[in-house]
Amino acid sequence: MEKFDCFAYGALANGSKGCSVLTDCVCSSGECPFYKTKAQIKEEKERTEARIKRLYGTTTKKFLELKRSVNNA
Repeated sequence: MEKFDCFAYGALANGSKGCSVLTDCVCSSGECPFYKTKAQIKEEKERTEARIKRLYGTTTKKFLELKRSVNNA
């Protein structure tokens, strides 16, 4: 049984629906290492934002832009 509440479940490039993370949908076996609900993803993003703000004093977006520019230099 596919887990429709997973953040990765949705429309695929070929027009069908399924897992956008793995090539084979394994959620029916209950062993998918990527399974998270949309609520869990939202909570994780909020915690990440708060941590980056606390550690680096900036937003996640600005932090990532800086990291990418340093890595590409």
